[in-house]
Amino acid sequence: MLPLQKGLEAFLDQHTKPTPDHADPRDIETNGAGPKSDMRDRTSNDVKPLKVVIIGAGIGGLALAQLLMSAPGIHVTCYERSDGVDDRLIGFRVMLSGSTLAMLKRTLSKEVWARLALGIGEAPEGGEKIEFFTGETPEGGEKIEFFKGNGDKMFVWDSDPMKDQFAVSRWQLRQALLHQAKPVLRVCHAFERYVQLPKGGARVYFTNGTTDECDLVVGADGWDSNVRKQLIPNAAIKDVGMAIIYFKIPLTEESMRLLGSPIRSM
Repeated sequence: MLPLQKGLEAFLDQHTKPTPDHADPRDIETNGAGPKSDMRDRTSNDVKPLKVVIIGAGIGGLALAQLLMSAPGIHVTCYERSDGVDDRLIGFRVMLSGSTLAMLKRTLSKEVWARLALGIGEAPEGGEKIEFFTGETPEGGEKIEFFKGNGDKMFVWDSDPMKDQFAVSRWQLRQALLHQAKPVLRVCHAFERYVQLPKGGARVYFTNGTTDECDLVVGADGWDSNVRKQLIPNAAIKDVGMAIIYFKIPLTEESMRLLGSPIRSM
């Protein structure tokens, strides 16, 4: 296996058990129990578990389900509208912080983490750098400036947040989360609406005619969220006037020379 980028490896070592010298740094040492929750145990005879329903099995919904599965006193179910979990395993890369990756290393099984670790990009020394409009900051390092078409500055992103960001294959990340969340995942359940119950909690209705009752509904169904539309119908999506275009090109010797950084970076 290829080694982790040094900054990420050092970060994870601070939050996980050390591995033997002969072990690959992408291996995980875990007993499968996951992190301990700070919540008081709700599984006693007189207190029912907190029941959480997550709408949407994208990256956000699956990551939350992964966390709640390891928390005592919580019963979680994640509903996905698609009839299969592999039809949306597409995309390029997403940026995850070192703390997020440390959490995943603690909670994912050893085998699943090993597969996911192969999809973590090797960032250049000092973190990722995106060169749209860049300049040196007074403190040193790079800053990223986004401009409108008329030249007005939209906002500036300095280099500090970039140093704790690592490019991860979206496809491999979702595959890992799907594998781990199988016990709580329900497919072919498209959200229709929810109603609040008189004694607290909510009843969720799905377009296939089924329902589920819970203490908490989480809308993780994307930018066009139907949960959000019901909860805050007046909320609108604002166009910030900026677009990011992704594309793929054949990986040839000529295109590799254009990268200027490790070929597994963002």
